[in-house]
Amino acid sequence: MHPLNSVGWSLFFEYIANILYAIGIRKFSNKALGILVLIAAAALAHLAITSPNGDLSGGWTLNGEHMRIGITRTIYPFFSGLLLSRIAKPNLLKTLFYGVASW
Repeated sequence: MHPLNSVGWSLFFEYIANILYAIGIRKFSNKALGILVLIAAAALAHLAITSPNGDLSGGWTLNGEHMRIGITRTIYPFFSGLLLSRIAKPNLLKTLFYGVASW
């Protein structure tokens, strides 16, 4: 897919995740997004367990197996990060460093 740019393959899957977000996932409630994250986590765990090589490497060629690996490797962290950004309270973290530094 991206023979001259070895990291370009991951950007391709990031574009897919962003398109999915723009098309309609941005309208999901936190609960629905949480369910999507759980499904994506289960798919990633299934991929890791059933992988013939015992790893999650793949996604850089344009065939069915590598497309599945690339999508699965991207969807879980992308949407879990989105869910985390929705439910985290950054204003509560302003003094976190001071609490840790005082130990």
